[in-house]
Amino acid sequence: MSSDVPEHLRPRLCHIVKWPDFAGYGFNLHAEKGKAGQFIGQVDQGSPAEAGGLKEGDRIVEVNNVNIGNENHQQVVTRIKSGGEETRLLVVDNETDNWYKEQKVVVKGDLTEVRFISARRDEVAIPIRCADSASLYRPSQKLLLLASPPSPGQRPQRPRAAAAWIRFDATIDSRSKGSKV
Repeated sequence: MSSDVPEHLRPRLCHIVKWPDFAGYGFNLHAEKGKAGQFIGQVDQGSPAEAGGLKEGDRIVEVNNVNIGNENHQQVVTRIKSGGEETRLLVVDNETDNWYKEQKVVVKGDLTEVRFISARRDEVAIPIRCADSASLYRPSQKLLLLASPPSPGQRPQRPRAAAAWIRFDATIDSRSKGSKV
């Protein structure tokens, strides 16, 4: 299906990473009356959320590779917190959501057309797939390798597997009836 999906209608896997010079991720999470799901509210300008590709009005499909379609607001906030200093949100805007519904395709993180966008400042992220079922990862599972950019006069480092999950704090924003994350 990947080649059939227009570029602007591809779901986005947004890798949001906390920065030391910015408080939190920089977005509000909320539910909308009459609509199922959790949505991205205001995205702060210059925030990790903005750099990671989140846009106001996006519907969250997955948090850290888990579908959140049947979860309430607090469960989603808790799931985002479990990511620590970083989280991965699979999101669709309204147009993309409608297009996939018309095509009768369920949006999932393992679709080949998913675009990966990262807010990581100091590393380059390369999503790849394992080709054989004998590997440690399922063939459909994405493996994220990170390679630090070399300093001048330094040899490039070999990519290494990413496995850092630290603490994340969310505060409630009473004006929007959502959570500031």
